[in-house]
Amino acid sequence: MVSGMAKAFLGSFLVVLLMMLLLLRSGIWALLAMVPLTVSIGAIYGIIGLIGKDFDMPVAVLSALSLGLAVDFAIHFLVQARARMEERGSWEETVGSVFGPPARAITRNGLVVTLGFLPLLAAPLVPYQTVGALIAAILIASGGATLVILPALIRFLEPWLFPRTQNDYIISRWVTFALASMVIIGMFTMGLHLFAEMNIEKFLWGGMLLWSLAVLVFYPFGGSSLVASFFSGGPQNED
Repeated sequence: MVSGMAKAFLGSFLVVLLMMLLLLRSGIWALLAMVPLTVSIGAIYGIIGLIGKDFDMPVAVLSALSLGLAVDFAIHFLVQARARMEERGSWEETVGSVFGPPARAITRNGLVVTLGFLPLLAAPLVPYQTVGALIAAILIASGGATLVILPALIRFLEPWLFPRTQNDYIISRWVTFALASMVIIGMFTMGLHLFAEMNIEKFLWGGMLLWSLAVLVFYPFGGSSLVASFFSGGPQNED
């Protein structure tokens, strides 16, 4: 079960990372979006291992499903931060507005959904209790990581997140292209592994998944224009 969970988690992680690349069109921004979920899931499942909880079915299933829950706050925060930063020109002038309505919306959303799952703790079945506790912990941890870690990382990575010189822009584009290449290679490798170890029916399902991902990547960019879209344009002003 542990190896199956690891494969499912890795596959889900790659899919979410690919979606972040398509949404944000930047490798650095996509990696930023993955930070809160990586920190929160790593911390929560690390605590589960330390306290010696049994690795039952709810814990295994939620390891992959929790990726979608944990990345939601990061998407909201980064999209708002990016838009407001482009209007104001510096993170120092932007951070105050980001911690206004956007941060309040993230906090309220996390609290409401967390409170909605807490009644499961009173359920008579242990799997329901596990689901309620894990989802509530993941939402609290990911929301906290979004509001604490992401602002610090944006301040540190500001030259590459908002490149103003040609060198910074080239670094940002190369990170995007390299990350997209690694994600696609990773998905292809998982498909080959699926073919080597599983029966033909599951391989066909894996092939359909890879084909769908390839269409998602190449169709919006017009195939070969994917590379051009990563490297097109440039900074408006050079120092």
